[in-house]
Amino acid sequence: MKPRVSKAVEIAPEEWKRTRGAVLNVLILTSVGIALSGIVLARRPVPAPTEATREIARQTFGGLIGVVLLSYVYRRMFGSASRLQEKGRLERFRRARIASALIAGAAVPLGFAHGYYVRPTLDGVAPFWVAALALGVLAVPKNADLAEADGSSSHFRNGGSST
Repeated sequence: MKPRVSKAVEIAPEEWKRTRGAVLNVLILTSVGIALSGIVLARRPVPAPTEATREIARQTFGGLIGVVLLSYVYRRMFGSASRLQEKGRLERFRRARIASALIAGAAVPLGFAHGYYVRPTLDGVAPFWVAALALGVLAVPKNADLAEADGSSSHFRNGGSST
């Protein structure tokens, strides 16, 4: 059975799987980046705090906030299910979901820089890694996106009951 979005647009299951698969591939790439940076940072001594390390910390956390906002806004503006209701928007929806996951993955090199120059401990880089993974997971299209686009999301608003 094909997931139905609206009378004008139907998404073939293979197209939906292709989008989901592409975003999951980005998540795998993000996870590999986290693992590699963890291996490198595990051997790094903690640098002495200086004004330069404080400035790098401010810049990396500012960059993290920018990555989080950009990924979220990009996904909401261009990758929302309502975009599917417009004819010919499936490819834009797909690209927006993938781009949102890629933008989220930019938190990994920021975390590496933060860990390398400021604090190479788990608590130092965890906010960057968690943000990259969480935003990547949010970019994965879900069945609820289809229901929202179809206008049948009352099932989800009513706590799952069909009445």
